[in-house]
Amino acid sequence: MSRRIKHLTLTESVVSIIKEKILNGEYLPGERIIESDLAEELEISRGPIREALRQVEFEGFIECQSNRGCSVKSISFIEVKDTYIVRKTLEKLSIKLCQGQFKEQTIEKMEQLVKEMDKASREKDLKRLIDLDEEFHSLIILESGNGKLYEVWSTLKAVNMMIFVSTYSLDLFNS
Repeated sequence: MSRRIKHLTLTESVVSIIKEKILNGEYLPGERIIESDLAEELEISRGPIREALRQVEFEGFIECQSNRGCSVKSISFIEVKDTYIVRKTLEKLSIKLCQGQFKEQTIEKMEQLVKEMDKASREKDLKRLIDLDEEFHSLIILESGNGKLYEVWSTLKAVNMMIFVSTYSLDLFNS
């Protein structure tokens, strides 16, 4: 397997840093992200910070309002419910399309992912748990062989991550 080094622009690096801060709990749901503080911390101008915030907002991790700045997106119970209804429906459709027949290698991979998710949960490694959950559910959708279904399902990635972050920040993850 060939790995390539990806050279990130300054804005892409800031996007990555902001998302990492959200996922590791440095920025909690509802908390403001102060552009000037982040620029000072990263020792860069505010231009790349503004661009990164627009990108992170577009991806669904934060909400920005004029004259109020940006804050980490809080997920309401209704949004959680609506998101999971859509995800469940897409996954059921995928299972229907593959007639409930998953390849043996897919089943083995899913079993391995469940074990890894359990470990990540016990270790309180939220970022790893989110990545593993994403991979597990991707396998269900990919099994259908329907690229458009996967494309639609992928649009829910950011909200799913924020559901995990919100749940973790409420300390439900630890009980």
